[in-house]
Amino acid sequence: MFLIFDLYIFRICCKIEFMSNANTNYISLNEAAKLTNYSQDYISLLCRQKKLKGIKIGRNWVTTREWVEDYINKTKGSGQNIVPVRVENKNIYL
Repeated sequence: MFLIFDLYIFRICCKIEFMSNANTNYISLNEAAKLTNYSQDYISLLCRQKKLKGIKIGRNWVTTREWVEDYINKTKGSGQNIVPVRVENKNIYL
């Protein structure tokens, strides 16, 4: 019983936090991938690892242009020379 109540309170707190940031212009990770050389999957990994600031809304992550720019500026020159590049799906005919 207490677990269900705690989960309910947690969801309410998350919604309040999101509503307080309603004036922030969130972008999807797909849009963030278009701004960078990173793939959407890699940006998702960065958010899950808390290396890139992001917010999970339901099952989707969102971030802001400013947070993406901060991450890129922060990691530039810090030895992270390997940049995952987006690979387009290629049609293979058999």
